[in-house]
Amino acid sequence: AYPPDCEFEPLRAATMEEAKALLEEAQALVKEPGKTPAASRKAHAAIEAFAKGEAPKPPAEGETPSEEALTLSTAYCLAAELQLALGRAKNAVELFTKAKELDPSSIRTIAGYAGALGATGRVEEAETLLQPYDNPKAVPDLLAVGKAYMVMGNDKKGEQLLKSAWARGGDPFDLAAAQMGKYLKLRTDEKVGSVVDGYNAAVDSLKNAARLNRKDVRCKYRIGLLFEEYYHHKLLFGGGKKKDEEEDNAQEAVGAAFKTWSATAMEDEILAIGQMQGAWGEPTTEELLIALIEYHKECSDAGRMDECETLMVLYNFKARQLVARGGKGGKDFKPDKNLQSAAKEYEECCQNNPVPEVMLHLARVQKLMAQSEKAAATAKKAADMDKEHAACQMYAALLAEPVDMAGGKACPEGLFKAAAAVEQCVDRAVEAGPEVGAMCLGEELCHAVNPDLSLAAVAVARGYNAGGRYKEAEVLCTKLLDLLPATMRKICWASVLQVELAQMCGFAREELLRALQARQAGEAGVPVYE
Repeated sequence: AYPPDCEFEPLRAATMEEAKALLEEAQALVKEPGKTPAASRKAHAAIEAFAKGEAPKPPAEGETPSEEALTLSTAYCLAAELQLALGRAKNAVELFTKAKELDPSSIRTIAGYAGALGATGRVEEAETLLQPYDNPKAVPDLLAVGKAYMVMGNDKKGEQLLKSAWARGGDPFDLAAAQMGKYLKLRTDEKVGSVVDGYNAAVDSLKNAARLNRKDVRCKYRIGLLFEEYYHHKLLFGGGKKKDEEEDNAQEAVGAAFKTWSATAMEDEILAIGQMQGAWGEPTTEELLIALIEYHKECSDAGRMDECETLMVLYNFKARQLVARGGKGGKDFKPDKNLQSAAKEYEECCQNNPVPEVMLHLARVQKLMAQSEKAAATAKKAADMDKEHAACQMYAALLAEPVDMAGGKACPEGLFKAAAAVEQCVDRAVEAGPEVGAMCLGEELCHAVNPDLSLAAVAVARGYNAGGRYKEAEVLCTKLLDLLPATMRKICWASVLQVELAQMCGFAREELLRALQARQAGEAGVPVYE
C-alpha cells in the first residue's frame, strides 16, 4: 500500500536507539530532492522497529506521552504526511489516526489528520477538528494547519495562516509545499496540470521559493516533476476515448488508414492490424513517420478528425520506438515542451546538488527528447554515485545500448548483467500495484506504467531463455502479465502508453511461452536450467 524505493538491502532495526536513528534519517531525507520514497521507507522501518519490541502505550487522559510514544507518533505522522503528499489520503488517515492515539495534543498530527479527512471528502468533520487550532503560534503548527485548510479547499484561511508562517521565518519550500495541498487534492488520474484549480498557484509558489532560496534545489526539482507528470499524463489519457461505444468507430478509422497506406505501396513498411491493442507493425523508420505526417495532413484537410487523433497516437508511438532504439525520432520530431521545461529544472538542480534520483529523472527526460548520448552519460553518473540503487543501475544499462525486442535480437550484455536490479524494480512495481496516478509526483520510476521497466524486464527474460534459465524467465514474465493488463484497464484504450504496454505484454507472452515449452521439453528428457 505504501510507496517503496529502490534500495537493495532491507532495513532492520531491533532497538529503540536504532528506531530513533531511522526516524532521524527519514526526517533528513525529506529535505533532500528525490528522496521521498527513501524517506517513506525509513519512516516505515522505524515503525516496524517498534513492533519488534514492546509497543509504547497511548497515554491516559491528562497524562504526558512517554518518550517512546512521542517517537513512534512522530514516525507515524511523518509516514502519513508522505502518503498525503503522494495523493494517498486513505493511507494517510490510517497513519495519522495511530499518531494521534499516541500523542493526542500534537497540533501537527491533528492538522495532518484533518487535512487527510478533507482530502477523502470528510470536510465537515475536518473543519470541526481544526476549530480549536485556528490561531497557532509556532511556525510548524501554522504550516500544518494552513496546509490542512488548503487541502480542504478553504484557500482564504489557509493562505492567511501560511502568510503568518512566512512572516515568522517559515522555510520557503515548506510554504510552497503547503500551497500544493489544494492541487494534490483536486488532481485525478485523468485530470492534471493547469486545468486543475490550484496548479498555477502551486507552480508560482515553488518558483518564488526557488528565487528566495537558490541553494534549496527541491523547489526546481518539484517544478520539474510537475512538468514531467503533465507529459506522461498525455501519454496515459491522450487518446481521449474512454467509452466503449466509441471504440468501434476509432478502430474503423485505424483500419481505413492502414488500408490507404497499403494502397500507396507501403505494404513492406506497415502491417494491417485488427485493433489498437495489437502489434502496430514493423519496422519503424523515419520514412514511415514522414508518411504518417503526410497522411495526418490529408485527414486534417478533409476534416476526418477521428483519424487525425488516432494517427497522432500512432505517430507518437512509432517516434518513441525510434527514439528508444537510439534514433532521432524522425525528420519532424520535436521534443515536448513539458519535457524541455522539466529538463531545464533538473539540469539546474544537478548543477548545484547532484543527487542520483534527480539525475535519473533527467536521464529519462533526455532519452524521451531523443538525446540518447546525453541520457546514457547522465544515467551512468547516477549509477556510479549510487551502486546500490536498482533503478539507477537498470537505466544506466538500458540506455548504454538500445534494446530492440521487435527485431528478435538478444538481450544486450550490459542489461543482462543488471538483471538483479531489473528484477528488483519489477518487484517494486508489483508491490505498488496497478497504480497510474501520482507516479511522477511520487518521484518513483518503478511503476507499472513505465514502459522502460517492462522493456528491460522482457529483454532480461529473453536473456534467461537464451541461457537455458527457463524458470527465471517464467517467473519474471508471469509478474509482468499479472501487473500490466490490470494497469491497462485503468488508462485510455487509445493512448500511446496503452499501445506500448500492449506490445510489452505481447513480448512477455512470447518469452513465457518459450520458457514453458522448454521446461515441458525438459521434463521429456531435454536438459534445462533449474
